[in-house]
Amino acid sequence: MTEKGTALSPQVSTNLKSARRQQLRRFFALPLILTATAGVAVRATVRDSVPFLSAVFYATPWPLLAVCFLAVAGLLKPTASRTTFRLLLLSAGACALIFFYQHYEFPADRSVAIEADSSSDRDLKVVFWNVARGLRGWDPVFDKLKRLDADVYGLAEVDPLDHDMLQRLQREFPNYEVAPFQHGMVILSRFPIASRQNIETASNAFFASADVEVAGQQLRFIVADMHSWPLLFREAPMQTLCEIAMETADRPTVFMGDLNTPNDSVFCDRFRDEFVSPFEQQGRGFDCTWPVPLPVMAIDHLWVNKLWDVKSCNLGWTWVSDHRPIISELRLPVVAP
Repeated sequence: MTEKGTALSPQVSTNLKSARRQQLRRFFALPLILTATAGVAVRATVRDSVPFLSAVFYATPWPLLAVCFLAVAGLLKPTASRTTFRLLLLSAGACALIFFYQHYEFPADRSVAIEADSSSDRDLKVVFWNVARGLRGWDPVFDKLKRLDADVYGLAEVDPLDHDMLQRLQREFPNYEVAPFQHGMVILSRFPIASRQNIETASNAFFASADVEVAGQQLRFIVADMHSWPLLFREAPMQTLCEIAMETADRPTVFMGDLNTPNDSVFCDRFRDEFVSPFEQQGRGFDCTWPVPLPVMAIDHLWVNKLWDVKSCNLGWTWVSDHRPIISELRLPVVAP
């Protein structure tokens, strides 16, 4: 057979290249559509209430699902039917709308709000922030904390929390009491801390609490930090945290922490039965805290029991950490004489 006879015509060569491109597009589209389908199915049904399936829930926030559908639409556009292409775009839009609905808080309901410009000696500003081990240096972390000017700070990932760090905290915040705890958790308080304790549990999480004296009342502040491993089933640690916070239901209690569990988790439903999320009640905008600069998950939490009144709540913006700080202004109840 001659060389001329074995050569492919330009048209055949073009067709082969086109077929290979289509195969590559389908190859990349398949895992994306499987991921998106599994994510939507889990989020629309069991959420994170089933072990192992919970990992799918944590790994597929709505924005990621929207991106998956858009990517599949882009990959398959040359060969997909118009109906299929529109369906993929519609799915992406639906995921984006669900994310907006679940995570965007509209202006506060003024029927339950305290006037923001009113003041009282019963007002407290409380901040929770995961400082991410000072990944961009500790100086900007401390500068940001000072600008926030809170009465009580709950901090996570203050690592290493050694003697030098404790001395520095005391130098940087001379008007605060410093309460260090296990696993890099710290509470800073402008008011006297009457007692403090690490709370030992069998769950894969770390808890600590401090009793703070304010305006003749003893308040309880709880900080928490949970492992980020996606296969960790959150039911036990979330249940434990709820029970710890309910131990002091008779006095003002705040619990806050990096729970590595999004606030649309099924395990946050009980929190809403017994406690109030200041951001859900008085916040404005998106509630997602991680990862900066494009936060898509609300894994940092601040909750209060129903003895508090909520004045305001917002999230700070900073490049110092990959977590946004939660900033809440609260008011203590009036104590009967």
